[in-house]
Amino acid sequence: MTDEAYLRVFEILSSKLLRPTTVIACGFMLVSLIFFRPLMMSLILIALGAISIIYKRYVSIGIDLELCSLCAIAIGSRYGVTAGAVSGGFSILLALLLNGHFMENPFFAAIKMVTYAGLGALAAIFATSNLTFMAGVYTFVADAIFVAIAMQSGGNAGKLIVFLVTHPLIVIYQLKLLLPLARALL
Repeated sequence: MTDEAYLRVFEILSSKLLRPTTVIACGFMLVSLIFFRPLMMSLILIALGAISIIYKRYVSIGIDLELCSLCAIAIGSRYGVTAGAVSGGFSILLALLLNGHFMENPFFAAIKMVTYAGLGALAAIFATSNLTFMAGVYTFVADAIFVAIAMQSGGNAGKLIVFLVTHPLIVIYQLKLLLPLARALL
């Protein structure tokens, strides 16, 4: 590109990015991250958990790539039982609202919220032990209960079995990979 093209790109970017509202919003985010980092990072983790399963609104597969468990475990192990329970329950509530499954079956959604809240509380209780193993066992037991309820209400058996087999393994892999980073950011 020529110098004129670079100058034109710079002018366009500066006119879009250097608006007073953008500068104020970025400054507010920076100050918030500096002074209120635990709260801001917790909110970011909750938001990531909430948007992580929005794909289920458009694609119906048995594999569940959610980050709500990571959110509940990271916040619970770092800040205690109440924070873990609230973050887990709120994250899955937002996720279910965003992908439209909350209104499909509110009873099932309530069970999921209680389950993720319990996972966050258990992460706080067992914070000094092997969180990955505890979360894997807890997820498998909770998923077995979900699958039993879903099969009784006429769910697709093939997708439910795939979910039961893959979801605990995915949660364990996510925790091995992302939990140290999430706890460091909190």
